[in-house]
Amino acid sequence: MAVSDESIAILQMCNQNLRINVRKAVFDFFDDRLRGHINNLKSFTPKEKLPVRAQRALQEDLRNIKEGSARDHCALILRESLLSICPYLSELLQQITKFQIILLSKIRTGKDGAFDVCIPDINEFYSNIMCKNCCSIFHNVELYYKCFVRRNPTCFRDIVDGNTDAVLNEYMSRAYTTFFTPDSKCEPGKSPTLEDAICLAKLDGAPADDRPEVIVDTKSESAKSDPEQDVVKEITNDISDDEFLQKRVEDELLSQF
Repeated sequence: MAVSDESIAILQMCNQNLRINVRKAVFDFFDDRLRGHINNLKSFTPKEKLPVRAQRALQEDLRNIKEGSARDHCALILRESLLSICPYLSELLQQITKFQIILLSKIRTGKDGAFDVCIPDINEFYSNIMCKNCCSIFHNVELYYKCFVRRNPTCFRDIVDGNTDAVLNEYMSRAYTTFFTPDSKCEPGKSPTLEDAICLAKLDGAPADDRPEVIVDTKSESAKSDPEQDVVKEITNDISDDEFLQKRVEDELLSQF
């Protein structure tokens, strides 16, 4: 199976598009949280103490999001924000899964031609994005505050992108599990075969050569060879070989006269 340069280019474009969209949604969400704390503190906090108190308030908020019941609610808010920016997110993740598996199929070992691919729950993707960025901002709250005040998130962009890559790697690792362990099975009804996943994620105009070949064993039990018949065939073949050898020797002897 050949992997075209087009497939690699599409994978890179999908990854880049995912980073950009997640980054915007993350900054929009946490900027709103920090802005709310600053507005609440402005009326009774001296100006020189406002940065420190706003950062502490944000850290407390982040701790509640990560460890408290607000995590699911905030993940839902992030989901709505991300879908408003990138309504095709689910399809985008399917495409990334598709092309990464196509590339990984080049190094896969084993003779099993059919295998399953676990497609993880996309809600877990949102939740992990929320959790990882909460931790990063909590431990780098001063840097995040400076980026917010200066309206220049460049210094924090690499941290958010790194979190996106880490979550995507965890997400894809679930999908790779049965790819590298063909004997394992995913939960029924939750894991389409690779061919189904590719069909769902198929791009218009994508060349058929980019699809891994899925070999299905259609050989029925009744069509399997009978051991006794195999023995008879082997004896018959041996007799035929002996007769042929004897005939050849006789021909050589006759040719000498």
